[in-house]
Amino acid sequence: MNMKNLTNLLDRINQTRYIINIQKEDIMQAKIFNSPFAIMQESMQEQLTQQLRANHWVDSPFAEIDLLKNDHSGKAGEVFVDRLCEALDIPKIFDEDIIATDGHYDIIMNGKQVEIKTARQGKGKERKDGTFTTGNFQHESLRNYGCDYWLFVDIAPRGIYLTVIDSSMWDLSSSAQHPILKIGAHSRHSTKDQYKIDTSVGVLKRGLVGGITLLIQEDTSFGEIKNFLNKLIN
Repeated sequence: MNMKNLTNLLDRINQTRYIINIQKEDIMQAKIFNSPFAIMQESMQEQLTQQLRANHWVDSPFAEIDLLKNDHSGKAGEVFVDRLCEALDIPKIFDEDIIATDGHYDIIMNGKQVEIKTARQGKGKERKDGTFTTGNFQHESLRNYGCDYWLFVDIAPRGIYLTVIDSSMWDLSSSAQHPILKIGAHSRHSTKDQYKIDTSVGVLKRGLVGGITLLIQEDTSFGEIKNFLNKLIN
């Protein structure tokens, strides 16, 4: 190809690019001047796409947990444990409408006072490659008194972690870590007797190894859950 033909080809390419850019601008102008509602709808759709890309609850069997406010998600965890006990024939006393006056607990299981703390897995941090780290589970308002056991119900997109902690074996007010989970409790600044405990998949793996955590998946049997709860809460 001689220089003249090459020059003509480059001119045609540039003209085509110019026409395409003009068409794009016309489309955007049409959107802008067509309807303010259309602009808002498009903007929201773009942000929804970004949000869904980072939402690890998409396609989860527990996706509704991400729609519940904290009080309702906590109540869902309590009702879950109550109905588990009923299905497993574990002796229990539960009345969601009664506030305990002799302690801070939600249910009596096998004659023991148990405080149930439910948490959903939070969104992790975005990596440079666009993927996300696994998030934590946050448990609020734990006290050093008022129950025999804490039962953590940690809900992940593909499973439910149950962790049983003997309250007599861990002083939340001290700086000591839990002997198995290897985590400490954090005092809430606005109170003197309430603490916050965060768990993660890594922490819960230590619980699994130490025998105080059970991962419930679709193929987990009721018998396995019953043996776990009866062994640790008695």
